[in-house]
Amino acid sequence: RSAPFTRMRDLFTTLRYRAVYVCLAILGPRVEELVQCRQRDFVAEYRFAGGVAPALFLRHPKTAEPDAFHPMPREAGIALRSYLVFLGRWAEEKGERPFGPDDPLFVGRLSSRTRIRSEALEVWLGGSADPRRAPAAMPLSAERPDVGYRPHSLRKRLKSWCSGFEAEEWCRANGVDPGRRETIGEACLAHGLGGMAALYRGDTTRDGKEQLRYWGASIAWEMLAGELGQRKIPDEAAYRSALREAKVRRLLLEDLEREIETLC
Repeated sequence: RSAPFTRMRDLFTTLRYRAVYVCLAILGPRVEELVQCRQRDFVAEYRFAGGVAPALFLRHPKTAEPDAFHPMPREAGIALRSYLVFLGRWAEEKGERPFGPDDPLFVGRLSSRTRIRSEALEVWLGGSADPRRAPAAMPLSAERPDVGYRPHSLRKRLKSWCSGFEAEEWCRANGVDPGRRETIGEACLAHGLGGMAALYRGDTTRDGKEQLRYWGASIAWEMLAGELGQRKIPDEAAYRSALREAKVRRLLLEDLEREIETLC
């Protein structure tokens, strides 16, 4: 294979998996829900009760919860926008037809445009005993790089983040009632209401749930890329280093967003 092809493939893989991880980590979908998404399901500027933000439309076949948009912070949306810009540029440079609204959002192969399989995402994230495969993206330990977390673990982590002390601090700083934290986590995971209607405190409307999900995604993003998450690092030197890296990431995201705007 030629060097340009290899670089193109590696860039595609990196951008795709980064976008997949952001969605799993801050929106809380099941992996089989995520792979069903189509190009039309991502909206770069979605208007909801809390303002305008990137959002992903998710289908919830396992619960009685209706299919719905899940808004996310602007910085997190850059991961999806950069991946989609790459797909568009690839099709243009190869003389291929543009990706259409009904094409899969996350494709397994550029040439075939078929949706990536949920099993492939589970192996990418959690690893495989097959030595020919790459190490797990999220290994459980340095001693066993082939064994990692499963996608469902990210749902549990999102719920934990929305319930924790850092979420309480985020809520107080952003004018959100800290007592809503459990509600925020349930809304992110799109659990069917059942007997939990009282938990939502009246936010059983579409607008109310979208607002809750945006708050949850914002908390998760802050834990992933912001200062709240870095505080969990016990070593002071590592903590300060992580803060510097987080600042660099924010600046890089701002540069990337400006570049995307020029390409769109």
